[in-house]
Amino acid sequence: MHKAEKKYEVGKVTDEEQAKQRQLKGILNKLTPQNFEKLFEQVKAVNIDNVVTLTGVISQIFEKALMEPTFCEMYANFCFHLAAALPDLSQDNEKITFKRLLLNKCQEEFERGEREQEEANKADEGEVKQSDEEREAKRSKARRRMLGNIRLIGELYKKKMLTERIMHECIKKLLGQCQNPDEEDIEALCKLMSTIGEMIDHPKAKEHMGVYFERIKIMSNNMYLSSRVRLMLKDTIDLRKNRWQQRRKVEGSKKIEEVHREERQSQAGRLGRGMGFSTPRRTPMDFGSRGSSMLSPPNAQMGGLPNQIPLPQRSSGDESITLGLKDLLMSI
Repeated sequence: MHKAEKKYEVGKVTDEEQAKQRQLKGILNKLTPQNFEKLFEQVKAVNIDNVVTLTGVISQIFEKALMEPTFCEMYANFCFHLAAALPDLSQDNEKITFKRLLLNKCQEEFERGEREQEEANKADEGEVKQSDEEREAKRSKARRRMLGNIRLIGELYKKKMLTERIMHECIKKLLGQCQNPDEEDIEALCKLMSTIGEMIDHPKAKEHMGVYFERIKIMSNNMYLSSRVRLMLKDTIDLRKNRWQQRRKVEGSKKIEEVHREERQSQAGRLGRGMGFSTPRRTPMDFGSRGSSMLSPPNAQMGGLPNQIPLPQRSSGDESITLGLKDLLMSI
């Protein structure tokens, strides 16, 4: 274990550290699947020997993944290799790992995403008025980051950096508002299912998956949802029927300009439909007690309480990883 030479102090960043972060940013800005190995070696060559540098590189990778969700698989792969390559740090007799800081960042983004969506949806207060365009711009930004976060979490699970329990709790959270569902949550749910469905849909999770898809079927016929979202739900149902094999050719990596252009078109479409309704305040995720080998019931956040079902324990090299709203992955 490598002892950090410099103690982290909140708000204090040295000139040397700023130079490191600029160097890392320059490398990550050039990252593509084609030059992955070359640039990975360049990042490793940067002296990541303290918590400040480690936290900085994680934040930069995370921001790139959230703003460019098409490339989440590549960024998750980059995280997987960095977690294996970088030494653990020790500060104040506490073990600090790349994986722990990365997954704490996932937790922060979950909470931030909920705050931003609530902020965008709440009524105007006092003299502060928001135009429809300003409100939709906030929604669009929160939506983009949430979708990026969900997709990155799914890709990290596929790399066994997150446990199966976390995936089920994310699914239940996104399915929580069945009668008056939030379209952003549904879109995130469909994205997560398409990312991890093949891995998570196994016999020991049959009851959970059955409950999820009963809810998805109900929502796919909810005429209060846009036709785009209903079609997305039906596509997810069809994807499972087809054993999680895409019928259509999966899109390859896009240029960042194409990603941004599609987002602007999607935003214009949502403005055209109008946003005259507000969504209910979401209940916070409850990810159960740490260390339990039992997954909470599939209806725990959706009404009804069937018996708990044990899930297979798939080793990720760190079996103490769990998820909770306030202490997500803090037990690593």
